[in-house]
Amino acid sequence: MKIYLSHMAATCKGLLIPLIILAQALFQVLQIAYWWIAWANPQTEGQLPKTSPMVLLGVFMALAFGSFCFIFVRFVPVATSGLEAASELFVEMLKSVFRAPMSFFDSTSAGRILNRVSIDQSVVDLDIPFRLGGFAPTTIQLLGIVTVMTKITRQVLLLVISMAIACL
Repeated sequence: MKIYLSHMAATCKGLLIPLIILAQALFQVLQIAYWWIAWANPQTEGQLPKTSPMVLLGVFMALAFGSFCFIFVRFVPVATSGLEAASELFVEMLKSVFRAPMSFFDSTSAGRILNRVSIDQSVVDLDIPFRLGGFAPTTIQLLGIVTVMTKITRQVLLLVISMAIACL
């Protein structure tokens, strides 16, 4: 957890995190709105549609475009913050290697130094930003699912609360 918090602090002092969470929350609202289309379509033969197919198509296109926009707004800060953190780490590692005493280079081969630096840089470049970027969507999606399930069946809230208490 300490690594993720330091990664977030290294990227714009954490200022992009609210934007990421807001974009994902709005995306989740649009995903829940897709269920409106299922409600508007007749499920059995003989039942009349509640809206015209053109209205459904227009709503579906608006929801899809909105979803695309919010995912894009979420992706750009995640990529930007990952780039910032990776650049900051690279500069700090480079300073550390250049400021190392000569005895360090006598006892450590250049291949070992290069291997260690490249592995650490790879983790910061690829793993950490996308794990952080995946945490918010998963959590917000879970909250959206629980909200919809609770709206439909109130007993689910009892189950969710008891599971949350058991996990703590």
